[in-house]
Parts: sequence; C-alpha cells; structure tokens
Amino acid sequence: MIMTKPIISGVKDRCSKCSACIRVCPVKAIKIIDGQVEIVDAGCIYCGRCLKVCAPEAIVMRQDDDLVKEWLVREEVVAIVASEIYAAFPGLTINSLRETLLDCGFYAVEESILGEELVAKEYLAYIQRPAELPIIRSTCASIVEMVEKYYPEFISNLAPIVSPMAAQARLIKSLYQTSTKVIYIGPCVAKKSEAQKLPDGVIDAVLTFKELKSLIGRDSFNAYLNSQPDGGPYKYPMVAHNYAASDGFPREILQKNSLIDKSLIVSWGADRTYKFMDRVSALKTTAKLFDLMACQGCIDGPVMETEIMLEERKRLTANYYHRIPKRSIAFESLKPSLPAVDLNASFSSQKVE
Repeated sequence: MIMTKPIISGVKDRCSKCSACIRVCPVKAIKIIDGQVEIVDAGCIYCGRCLKVCAPEAIVMRQDDDLVKEWLVREEVVAIVASEIYAAFPGLTINSLRETLLDCGFYAVEESILGEELVAKEYLAYIQRPAELPIIRSTCASIVEMVEKYYPEFISNLAPIVSPMAAQARLIKSLYQTSTKVIYIGPCVAKKSEAQKLPDGVIDAVLTFKELKSLIGRDSFNAYLNSQPDGGPYKYPMVAHNYAASDGFPREILQKNSLIDKSLIVSWGADRTYKFMDRVSALKTTAKLFDLMACQGCIDGPVMETEIMLEERKRLTANYYHRIPKRSIAFESLKPSLPAVDLNASFSSQKVE
C-alpha cells in the first residue's frame, strides 16, 4: 500500500497554542513553529494521543475512506473488522455489520479471529525456541514504531511474527483472488503505518471506525445499528477461539502466569512504556516475554469513536462473544483446510537522531 500524505498532520491556522499535544506526546515528535503545529513524521509513533487532546482539531489523521469508496465501485474488496467494533457501537451484531458492509459494496466481510488464532499459536511455538530474551511482543504497531525509531538496539528482541491483522489479510489473499483489495477496519491509527510497511502490500487500506461511519453515511450507519436490536439468529458460521485471548495474545500464557510470576512483564500506555524502555537495559530480569502496548489494549485505541468507559467496553465485547452459538467452529478443526500462511515479520532501524 502506497500513501503519499502523512498519517498525522497539522492544519494551518487552527492551532490555539495550548501545547496540550506537546505535553501528551511520549516521544516529543510535535513542535509549534510560528504559531503552527507541526508533526515530525520521522519521529511519530502514531499512538494517537495528540488527536484525542487537540480541541480545535489542529491535528488530524489522514482520511482514506474516499479512496476505499472508489475501490468499492470497481474492485473486489474484502473487509477485515476488528472485534473492538462491538464495544464502540453497542447494538451492532455480526449480522447487521455484514449486511451493512455488503450493501455498501464490499465483496465479503471477515473478522480477525483466524488471524488472532494463527498468531497466538505461533507465539506459543516461538517462545519454546532459542531466542534473544526477553521477547517483545510485536503485535502493537505503535510499540514497533517506538522500538524501530527510539530503541533499535532491541529490534532483535521483537518477535518476528506478524500481527493478527496481517495474518488475516494474508489468509484472505490466499483464499480470494490475489487482486482482491483488503481493507482493515479498527480503532488504531498506527495500523495505517503498519499496513504501509508490510513488504507484500497485503493490506490495501486501513480505516478507523470514524472513517467507516463516513464511508457508510452517519445516518445510514445509525439506522443499521437499530435494525436488529436482538441480533437475530446468526446467519454465518462463527469461529471459536482455541488459542487467543485479546489481540492475539496466547491464552495459555495468561493462564500460566500470575502476579507473582515474573516470566511475563506487561506495560500498557505509550508514555509509561517509553519510560519503561529507558530502563530495560538496566533491569536484571528473568522475564521471557514483554507485552508492551501503547494503549490498554486495542479496545482502548485512540480512535475507538466512543465515550463508553473502558471497563464497560470490555464487558460489551465479552458479552457479545459469550452469545456466539455453541455450534461455532473450533479453530483446530478448521485449520487443516486453511492454506499455509507466512507469519514471518521483519523489522529495521529507523533511528531518530
């Protein structure tokens, strides 16, 4: 995917010079020059914190929904929808979501469950192999940006495993025509950067939930939300998680680790994780795996497009998946029929001087 416009940029003459963006940027990649806000793209990790605090909207994210609209007219387009959408829009169901997107011109609609399962299983295998410890989970696109740009000495610690988004996209490219456009829809700004850097161009565009509303039309989207309040019977086969918890994290690791077990270290939040990385070299740790995220999980993504509190979002998502029919398909029973998917990822230094 080739995009020429920066992912996050400043808008001329909107800045109120309040410096809120500068205060929240964990990597100091924002400047105010002659009264205008400027994003230093080479240093940005796309955590999206500046977007949340800029009241006059002097900082904006690149909108890619118009490009996707063009593709929907003339291309075969498949959507991958992040599961966090059910927390962003209470009342939305897999039935209404699929019907909505198919009506908009999408050829097919997929969730990221298979990608999450493939990635979780790969992590379980990888941590058993000889590797440079500690292993840094490479699922969070913003954390990967942070390591590549500010801590390149830890690139060899990044697990060489793609994210669930990329795994699902590669699976789709194998199952559908190679010319099929694949669009990821989720709550993360940094996914736009991740998609651009994938060497095989397997993701053609990333839309946030706000862009999805724009694509469909806000009134039409709200109408779809209210069209099936009880969800109705499930019209499509559902896949049950065998290996993955949230964001493709291996469930087995969570079950084996407790608060007193030091083999797993968790740091959530861009600012906190940046400070944590400063201290990693000095840490005398026996930890095998670092789970580092710029937010409190993808459900806390900067463009979730909801005012619902975090704990309520978690409850909504859990409740939705608890309603999945017992006739859902187990991943292990489905896996033999799936094409082989390359789950390898590579990273390189983009060191900010």
